[in-house]
Amino acid sequence: MNPIGYVVMQYTAKERRPVKAYLNFANRIPTYYHQYVLDDHGANSEIRVEDDPNCLGLLKHYHSPAPMAMEANKPIFF
Repeated sequence: MNPIGYVVMQYTAKERRPVKAYLNFANRIPTYYHQYVLDDHGANSEIRVEDDPNCLGLLKHYHSPAPMAMEANKPIFF
Protein backbone atom coordinates (compact mmCIF):
# COMPACT_ATOMS: atom_id res chain seq x y z
CA MET A 1 0.00 0.00 0.00
CA ASN A 2 1.30 3.46 -0.90
CA PRO A 3 -0.27 6.42 0.89
CA ILE A 4 -1.28 9.32 -1.33
CA GLY A 5 -1.72 11.86 1.46
CA TYR A 6 -3.86 12.78 4.42
CA VAL A 7 -7.00 14.78 5.17
CA VAL A 8 -7.34 17.14 8.13
CA MET A 9 -10.85 16.89 9.51
CA GLN A 10 -13.10 19.04 11.64
CA TYR A 11 -11.13 22.25 11.86
CA THR A 12 -12.94 25.36 13.03
CA ALA A 13 -12.64 28.27 10.66
CA LYS A 14 -12.65 31.99 11.18
CA GLU A 15 -12.53 34.22 8.10
CA ARG A 16 -12.04 31.19 5.81
CA ARG A 17 -8.89 30.00 7.64
CA PRO A 18 -8.53 27.56 10.50
CA VAL A 19 -8.32 29.29 13.87
CA LYS A 20 -4.81 29.79 15.26
CA ALA A 21 -5.14 27.27 18.10
CA TYR A 22 -6.16 24.56 15.65
CA LEU A 23 -3.40 25.50 13.21
CA ASN A 24 -0.80 25.10 15.96
CA PHE A 25 -1.91 21.50 16.31
CA ALA A 26 -2.51 20.82 12.60
CA ASN A 27 0.90 22.16 11.58
CA ARG A 28 2.51 19.24 13.41
CA ILE A 29 0.87 16.78 11.02
CA PRO A 30 3.19 17.27 7.99
CA THR A 31 6.31 16.50 10.03
CA TYR A 32 4.80 13.38 11.61
CA TYR A 33 3.40 12.26 8.26
CA HIS A 34 6.82 12.52 6.64
CA GLN A 35 8.62 10.83 9.54
CA TYR A 36 6.26 8.01 10.43
CA VAL A 37 4.28 7.33 7.25
CA LEU A 38 6.76 8.18 4.51
CA ASP A 39 9.83 7.25 6.61
CA ASP A 40 11.48 10.53 5.53
CA HIS A 41 13.38 11.80 8.58
CA GLY A 42 15.00 14.67 6.70
CA ALA A 43 11.71 16.45 6.01
CA ASN A 44 11.32 20.17 6.56
CA SER A 45 9.76 20.59 10.02
CA GLU A 46 8.68 24.15 9.24
CA ILE A 47 6.14 23.21 6.54
CA ARG A 48 2.57 24.30 7.26
CA VAL A 49 -0.36 21.97 6.73
CA GLU A 50 -1.89 24.49 4.30
CA ASP A 51 1.24 24.33 2.11
CA ASP A 52 1.94 20.60 2.35
CA PRO A 53 1.38 18.85 -1.01
CA ASN A 54 0.57 15.65 0.93
CA CYS A 55 -2.45 17.32 2.55
CA LEU A 56 -5.32 16.32 0.29
CA GLY A 57 -7.81 18.62 1.97
CA LEU A 58 -9.05 20.44 5.02
CA LEU A 59 -12.58 19.41 5.97
CA LYS A 60 -14.30 22.06 8.02
CA HIS A 61 -16.33 21.27 11.14
CA TYR A 62 -19.90 22.28 10.35
CA HIS A 63 -20.99 22.12 14.00
CA SER A 64 -24.68 21.25 13.77
CA PRO A 65 -25.98 21.04 10.20
CA ALA A 66 -28.97 18.87 11.17
CA PRO A 67 -30.55 21.33 13.65
CA MET A 68 -29.71 24.25 11.36
CA ALA A 69 -31.43 22.51 8.42
CA MET A 70 -34.47 21.70 10.54
CA GLU A 71 -34.69 25.31 11.65
CA ALA A 72 -34.54 26.50 8.02
CA ASN A 73 -36.94 23.78 6.82
CA LYS A 74 -34.34 22.63 4.27
CA PRO A 75 -32.56 19.34 3.55
CA ILE A 76 -29.10 19.21 5.15
CA PHE A 77 -27.19 19.30 1.87
CA PHE A 78 -29.56 21.51 -0.13
